[in-house]
Amino acid sequence: MACTYSLTIRTDPEGRAKLSETGSSIVIARPVGARRPNLAWIVLPPLAAIWIKWTDTYGLFASETPLRADAIIEPRHTVYPAAHRHLYSYGDYGFGPPQTDDRLPPGQYDVRNECERIAVFGLLQSATVNATSFRRPLNAVALAPNCRANFATAHCAYVWVEAHVVAGSVVVDIPNTALKMRFNARNRLRACDYDSENRRFAITQPPLVSGVSDS
Repeated sequence: MACTYSLTIRTDPEGRAKLSETGSSIVIARPVGARRPNLAWIVLPPLAAIWIKWTDTYGLFASETPLRADAIIEPRHTVYPAAHRHLYSYGDYGFGPPQTDDRLPPGQYDVRNECERIAVFGLLQSATVNATSFRRPLNAVALAPNCRANFATAHCAYVWVEAHVVAGSVVVDIPNTALKMRFNARNRLRACDYDSENRRFAITQPPLVSGVSDS
């Protein structure tokens, strides 16, 4: 059974006013494997409260969008949900059936590019944001023909504010002010508040939840 995770983001009136003046948005990104995120997963205007829920269910996508700074990755073919510990081969007509690979660890998804051109691949994840559902890429990796990549899931999220960013866009540098929040079986509900003086988010107690560790 898939686990559900929740993140609440709160911004007070002063913070919302300052962010609106600078044209800044709230950016949420999630890493894949040990690397920092390279895509903006969810981008929202400064709202009083944002409630985000997701599960540990993942999919895969393939795109022909060139992987460069400020590009917006548009999936061309997808498979959702995808099976972990499986290899998905990608050709001109999309993804083939999954192939079991017992050498892969739990939570890892592999893809192989069987096209004659470079293609971009990554994980997809769905989320509910203030009762609206989204399904967007988490990361992006360019693969040459006949090359293989592995995508291992990671249970954390980055939150920061930035202007001129949209969901699915390539993120070259995550600011040092970004808040990194870890999720696990004991910490499925997390919350953060925006500190307008320091232009960053700080971990706070989730609403209506007690005894949740911030570690």
